[in-house]
Amino acid sequence: MAKFTFACTLIALAFPAIAFAATRLCGQIYIEDIRLKLDPNEKILICGTEKSQGAWQAVPIPEAQYHLKILFGNRGYLNPTFERSQDRLVVHPGAVQVISGLEVTGGVGILRPSKKRKIIGHALTPAKLDEVNQWAEQNLKSQGYACSSTKISAQAWNGTIQL
Repeated sequence: MAKFTFACTLIALAFPAIAFAATRLCGQIYIEDIRLKLDPNEKILICGTEKSQGAWQAVPIPEAQYHLKILFGNRGYLNPTFERSQDRLVVHPGAVQVISGLEVTGGVGILRPSKKRKIIGHALTPAKLDEVNQWAEQNLKSQGYACSSTKISAQAWNGTIQL
């Protein structure tokens, strides 16, 4: 029994993708969360394609890691971690960061964050930030501030958005 346990430990150390029950995305790239679906263009950016001649036939691991970090950020996974061992990349997307609050620092009394619906509890993504920014600009214009300027920022560690 001790030999079997030792052999399993050796295999887990030699193949980290198996140890973390990761799913092979392509080539030597493994992903822990199988719920993440990639469209064909995203898959080419990360994995390359055999149809191409030259540049996109094989994507280097650092470039694939860069594109994965951007794609995860676009989906609300703001703290992915990457493990590289030799020519393998194991990706741990982490949890989706959700929006926990909307704070107005400028224009207090003019913009009312309680009026913005469908924001709290949604994933903190660039698309949601754009939505909040457009809401603020439209709200200011409807109140007579034609040439208003808004600045938006988000805190990834606690999920708050500041206007």
